Amino acid sequence: LDSECRVSSEFTRVMTTINARRSAGGLWVDPPAVAQIHKVLSDGMLGFQQACKLEDTPLPFPYAQMVSAALFLFALTYPLMAVSKASGEDGVRVAWLAPI
Repeated sequence: LDSECRVSSEFTRVMTTINARRSAGGLWVDPPAVAQIHKVLSDGMLGFQQACKLEDTPLPFPYAQMVSAALFLFALTYPLMAVSKASGEDGVRVAWLAPI
């Protein structure tokens, strides 16, 4: 089973167990507290489904290539600009070698 099926089956098992214990009298909690438990568990499941949706959506290839190119240019140019803005300190002059 993949992780989404396992999480969904465990969520169902926990909800079923809570409902069964409540109806059998084994869970001595007021109904508003049980409703809050259901709400918190449902919110967690909703968050998990949103995370799965983000993970399953592929990133467009041209966008990924442009981001990689921009990061590469930034890694080359930023140290040079930082050195040019530095006030003549000798130790800073080799800072542009760090990204390379």
